[in-house]
Amino acid sequence: MSRSQRREIDRQRAKGHAAVLRYGLAVDDASTALYSLTHLLNSILAKRAVRNRASKAAEALHGVFEASFSRQPDLDAIDCKKGCDYCCHLFVSALAPEIFLISRKIRALPPPERDALIERIGETNSVTKGMTMRQRSAARLPCALLVDSACSLYTARPLPCRGMTSTSAAACKTSFENSGFEDDVPVLPAPLIYRTGATIAMLAALDNNDLDDNSYELIEALNAVLGTEAAEEKWLRGEDVFGSVAVSIPRPTELNERIAEAKYHALAYR
Repeated sequence: MSRSQRREIDRQRAKGHAAVLRYGLAVDDASTALYSLTHLLNSILAKRAVRNRASKAAEALHGVFEASFSRQPDLDAIDCKKGCDYCCHLFVSALAPEIFLISRKIRALPPPERDALIERIGETNSVTKGMTMRQRSAARLPCALLVDSACSLYTARPLPCRGMTSTSAAACKTSFENSGFEDDVPVLPAPLIYRTGATIAMLAALDNNDLDDNSYELIEALNAVLGTEAAEEKWLRGEDVFGSVAVSIPRPTELNERIAEAKYHALAYR
């Protein structure tokens, strides 16, 4: 490959990065944007001199999701509001970069707020540790990050939380009260598509950089990371900072195939 060809490829990659950051992913055909996002995350994670590159990648990931979300036409159909926290009593998993981003935000809080939140995370983990998804929802225990029925770290919330958009708060309330959120709740399909695409891109980028691609139970993982000095740096060096933290269910074959395809496109002109 000539130098001019390499420059043209780099120019096209940069153009793709800018486009996906501005416009996000698409519902109908997300392939081009998905590959651009994968390459963007791959390039962030590959910058070995950046000690917080994992949480930086999570910030970019969330930014693309929000850009996607803001462009969907049926936002008015969403019935979610601040203070409506029925879905904040469920088992939530998150990828390691998202966990490091949240822990970074926690450590940046004013000391009284930070210390109270860290203590609450530890207390919640002592109760929920080892619970299955079904047990967690049936217990109806609030997320440790909730304060006055609102997420105290809303801007850093992980993809599973971002993709939860109910069109009926009444249905959420009924499901929560009757069965611990096991009944069907009407949701918008687009945010779930964006969440899946964003997850695929991050998983592909993690795999390309030989990094842990497990999805961990949020509160148990936060408890582990907050109790480990320089956890993100250690994890980036290949150290296991999560130990016995619960891992989410295995990924289906179809998802693994899409991840492999995204990995290929991201590595094509690495």
